[in-house]
Amino acid sequence: MKCLINIHDMHLVDGNSERSKAEVTAEISGDEKNFRICYDEPSQEMKNCKTEIKVQASECVEIMRIGTYSATMKLERDKRNVCRYSTPVGDIYMGFTATSIKSDFSDGRLRRLDFTYDIDTDGSLVSKNRIRIVPEYKED
Repeated sequence: MKCLINIHDMHLVDGNSERSKAEVTAEISGDEKNFRICYDEPSQEMKNCKTEIKVQASECVEIMRIGTYSATMKLERDKRNVCRYSTPVGDIYMGFTATSIKSDFSDGRLRRLDFTYDIDTDGSLVSKNRIRIVPEYKED
């Protein structure tokens, strides 16, 4: 189902909080146990990148980005996964550990996805992050 989604992105880096918000049209499919959110990245820096977020039983979030910046980031609760993040200036290897994954469904529709995770490089914490996605359906 196509809808507008609001993406709230929060990062804590060296004690400094950074926040951003984006609204994009997305395709949401699946059910409360396993679902996908697909959209084109809205920022100029990420222009021509497509993102797909797969959520499995609120235990795992997999973010696949294809384009100028390509990566597959697997976030599992309390488990560290390493990802190669390809950028125009080279590859970066980062560790990802999810600390929480929550999704809310009602009437068979995703109402909210919220997940927090840490990013590290070489075992050193880079940032603490939170992503909140809130869909807006036309008939709501």
